[in-house]
Amino acid sequence: MSLRSSVQPVGASSEPKGEDATAMQRQSWTPTALRRYTLLSMVLLSATIILAIGALYIVSRLRDGICNAQPNDHYLWTYAPTALFTIVAALWSPVDYRALQMQPWRAMAEGREDVSQTVLLDYVSPWNVKVLYKAIKRRQVIVAAAICVSLILQALIVLSTGLITLNDIERSQSGMTLAAKDRFLLEGSGFDPNQLMAKRISSTLVGAFGQVKGAELSELSAFACFPFAQKVMTTVNFALPAMQIQRPPVVEEDTAGTFNVACLQAVGDPMDALMRQALTDVPSTSDVFDPFVGLLVLGSRGRPAQELSGDANQYRLLDIMNHFYGISVAQLLNTHRIPAASSEQPALEGQLTEPGRYRLVQSAITTHVLVCLLGAILVLTVTTTYIMKTKTVLPKNPCSIAAVASLLVDSKILDMISSVSQRRSDTELLAPFGGYLFSMGWWAGAEGEVSRRRFGIDVGTADNLR
Repeated sequence: MSLRSSVQPVGASSEPKGEDATAMQRQSWTPTALRRYTLLSMVLLSATIILAIGALYIVSRLRDGICNAQPNDHYLWTYAPTALFTIVAALWSPVDYRALQMQPWRAMAEGREDVSQTVLLDYVSPWNVKVLYKAIKRRQVIVAAAICVSLILQALIVLSTGLITLNDIERSQSGMTLAAKDRFLLEGSGFDPNQLMAKRISSTLVGAFGQVKGAELSELSAFACFPFAQKVMTTVNFALPAMQIQRPPVVEEDTAGTFNVACLQAVGDPMDALMRQALTDVPSTSDVFDPFVGLLVLGSRGRPAQELSGDANQYRLLDIMNHFYGISVAQLLNTHRIPAASSEQPALEGQLTEPGRYRLVQSAITTHVLVCLLGAILVLTVTTTYIMKTKTVLPKNPCSIAAVASLLVDSKILDMISSVSQRRSDTELLAPFGGYLFSMGWWAGAEGEVSRRRFGIDVGTADNLR
């Protein structure tokens, strides 16, 4: 073909046979991305990131967070890890590209291979997942490892957004001793437990509820009550320094016991006055209801009298009576307190909590996932570094037209390509190469000259592979 005579052997080697290996070592070319120091740098970077993530996680666990932060700075801790892994992915991209680009050259330098894995192999253009499948199927470890690292880095970029979150951390100190400054007065005001329990039968309240129309009674419900009160321990949250209750107290049911405030008659006039005070905003109620009934009908949870009258409404009446009795007695007991002496002050256990500190906390789940993925990158990179040998593959950079043409000088491949090959599809182009094996190495010179040898690609097995 005319191509053979017109192409000059740019960069072609013409070394004596005994100096083939020495010449190849002297002229060898290795991409910067695939050199050993580059791969070792990626190994060191992966190990450093693993150690940094682990150290930050330990600090986060021991200190209830890494450091203090404010909610308006959320972009910083959300996307800082993402930026880091984006940079790592950018550094690995040339390694991935060169590993795929060098595969056909590596295949020809290692031995005879068919056309689909040598001169017509393209791993750069297709989707990397498809290339990964082919590489695994063909046991091409370097290509598979490079693509796996790229895919893992893409996953790390997404997952890293959840590595650090902002939490409202409460610092608590338990074992605080609290003292009650006053106590309930159980003596001298009808609150003596022994007397009240002895009078339990005589303290029974008998009452009736119904409607009066003239001289007629209707919808009448009679009841007998045995009122009592209980004391119980509760867990209460106070806000310092005003000691305001932050949330409803939590009752500890197993500490409940009778408080011995036996009945409404025992508290006498103070109960009546208390309920009358609750009705001061409602005019003329004393002419219609007594104080307690006034609360049942006109209180915050009161119901109209007709909804509380009769047998059908007796359970509703009892529910409202119990509700207002509990509120009334609790308020009455609050008025019967006296300062407690030092010997009478019960020791209460408390817990001091400091809320409102925003801390950057490292997620345990995300941390473990990232460390596992980075560990996989570390293993794959070490594997690639160990088996990567490119010093004796090519004598020059194959990215220029002249360099590729120099490897085809005097090659039989030129006889297989027709002058219209550029118009053929990939399937049609494959046909002339069917059944042939290709390799790259040292070949005899033109017309069988042994004294002058060339380095390039040809059909068959080269005399000196790598």
